Amino acid sequence: MRLGNGVLLVLETKGQESAQDRTKREFMAEWAFAVNEHAGFGRWSSDVSRSPSDLPDLLAHHAT
Repeated sequence: MRLGNGVLLVLETKGQESAQDRTKREFMAEWAFAVNEHAGFGRWSSDVSRSPSDLPDLLAHHAT
């Protein structure tokens, strides 16, 4: 989703977490870093929501 500040946020929703999920997030963070370093595709970020109640805080965090 594109936030008001222009950041493209990849938001994953999860209940329980496995080792595979952690590995996938590590690769996503590396990908976002590489894309942001290239600077030709906008600014990207990623995060994980574990409950609908944490969405306002996650969005606010990435919107700044």
